[in-house]
Amino acid sequence: PDPNQGDHDWIIKMSGNMDKDKIRKLIEVARVVNEVRGEWVVAKREMDENPTDTTKKRNFKNVQKKRDRWEERFRLFRMGTTFFYIVSSFVNVDILTTDYFKKLMQTMDFSEFMVSILSIYPKLEIGKMFYPTLSSKNFFSDGFNYTRRDDFGTLDNFEECSLDLKYVWHDQPLEAGLDTGNMCSLPVGQPQGRVYRGLKEFYTLPPKFLPELGKEFRDFFKYHKLKELHLYHDRAANNYESVGEDHASKIKKAIEYNEDGSATGWVVTLMNRNQPTISQQQEHELFLDLLSGRNPDLPLLVIDRHNCPNWKSSMELAEKLIRTDKHGNKRVHKIKTSEKLPKNELPKRSTNFSDAGKYLMCRPEYLEKTKGESSRMTGMPSTH
Repeated sequence: PDPNQGDHDWIIKMSGNMDKDKIRKLIEVARVVNEVRGEWVVAKREMDENPTDTTKKRNFKNVQKKRDRWEERFRLFRMGTTFFYIVSSFVNVDILTTDYFKKLMQTMDFSEFMVSILSIYPKLEIGKMFYPTLSSKNFFSDGFNYTRRDDFGTLDNFEECSLDLKYVWHDQPLEAGLDTGNMCSLPVGQPQGRVYRGLKEFYTLPPKFLPELGKEFRDFFKYHKLKELHLYHDRAANNYESVGEDHASKIKKAIEYNEDGSATGWVVTLMNRNQPTISQQQEHELFLDLLSGRNPDLPLLVIDRHNCPNWKSSMELAEKLIRTDKHGNKRVHKIKTSEKLPKNELPKRSTNFSDAGKYLMCRPEYLEKTKGESSRMTGMPSTH
């Protein structure tokens, strides 16, 4: 389905019903069933070729009982199971022939052909994107270092950590953006010369909240040498700061202290305590430069597509809206309706992660170097 053309994407939502671990076990059981069926075929042929041999007949009956047992196990285990897999219509090329696809290419718009025939999930059209300069150059695929995993004897107890990140600078501070609410998002990155590198993402959904988010960060980066985190948070996370109940203080505490109250060695600096408002127009203009690389005074934003899949998807799906103010000036806004999606759809499809990335990148030293709308900064930035 192509939601850009009004199609309902209910079939895509079915992917969430697939239990991958169960599918793997089903494949293992299916292989056993297949082997037993092979034994049954051999036993039946031997019995038919030796009709007076009672041993062959007894062996066939035993194998048949074994086959029936395994087929029943397989049938019961399959019940209530969803297998979701996307394939191209080209799987039927031997029946439909290449001429069929050539005719479709001539009669269909190529974007429609990509969705309907190649089964490539549709992206938001560039004209509708809040981040229109986002492209393949903003993502890298080789961010995982397999050395530690290759040396590991078994994958059963393997636990990923920052040692498996190829591009992290372990002796430099980490930075993160924080967006809180029904979903809490925490993309982590580092400025690395001419690029700003998005390294890893974390998120929680109810009933999990900031303590669990902090623990996930601590566990993953427990071997980071310089335990300093610069946290750029939503201005709303400052609410109730005077009584220590603000979200910024809570995530700071969740990272600096274990559940038993002992210090972890991490020092979290809250960067956005006294931030002025940054408009979505300014965010839009800043990211035009950060994503295009056209501003020599700003780094190029590059994100690990495998370790930050939801941050990537959130930016790709963020849609813009043009509004005209009372003075007749047009301003770009980000459509936020996706934040009302069911909670299991929020990580990949809502604007939550893109907002967390916004808090991470909309800092004074970057905003002052944009070519678009200017802003006099008196503190650290926020957006609205």
